[in-house]
Amino acid sequence: MILAALAGLFALILLATASQGRANREAILRRVRERGEWREVSNTLFAQRFEGELGGRRARLEVRVRLRLFSLQPMFLYPLTAEVDLPHAPERVRLRIRREEGLNALAKWVGAARDDVVAGGTSFDRRFLIDAPSEEAREPLSEDADVREAISALFRRWEVDELEIAEGVLRVKGDVVRLGVNQVQGLLGRLPQIAHAYDRAPTIAVTIREPEAAPGPRFVWTGGRDDAARCPYCRDGFGEDQPHLVACAACGTLIHEECHEEHGECPILGCEGVGVDHVDGIRL
Repeated sequence: MILAALAGLFALILLATASQGRANREAILRRVRERGEWREVSNTLFAQRFEGELGGRRARLEVRVRLRLFSLQPMFLYPLTAEVDLPHAPERVRLRIRREEGLNALAKWVGAARDDVVAGGTSFDRRFLIDAPSEEAREPLSEDADVREAISALFRRWEVDELEIAEGVLRVKGDVVRLGVNQVQGLLGRLPQIAHAYDRAPTIAVTIREPEAAPGPRFVWTGGRDDAARCPYCRDGFGEDQPHLVACAACGTLIHEECHEEHGECPILGCEGVGVDHVDGIRL
């Protein structure tokens, strides 16, 4: 009887503690949802799931709660998984990046884990186990230091344990110890840059033409079969009467305002423009 009572009491304590962890998680993720385009799709005691967009791509976010008993460290862990769809990624792209430490380092030592060199043997190669079997998987890492830095930041600042690209999905996983609004927002904010490196809409031809009724020298980048006006960074079409366009202050090429904020400079090859002019209601 006494053992049964103690077991029941222990179960109640666990349930109450798990409920506290859930409340903490919900409070944080409610504020994350309010700051972005996310909608809740499920909410249980141990997991909360959202769907939304990141950088114009469909995305999903799942945050769980796990108790850590008999530990001097924080009582809760928040296993987090974030996914971003890559609809234009080459089918051959397979990528897996993990920390080169602990069991991962042991797996490499015994020859059970693949480790490709993608950045000339720099610290990026030394810190991670990189499984990148194709040139399409290695090229963005070897040629773009900003992509390597974005990935490094995920592991360094946001407790990510693994980054994977497979079957048209970018996925990151990690056991977050301190769940916070800025923590989640910062992690999610790095993903569009990585997604863009592996997911660029295909184009057939590239031309530049001047839009109609332009209040000054403005140019649009075009590509594809329909010769439609497109953003030179994300390659998505502009459509009619775009309200959120800016023009490079140096060459005058139009670009999505959010794309310029992400890239930080003009994406046109050879142009070193950094500043922009705001353009409202230009007719393309």
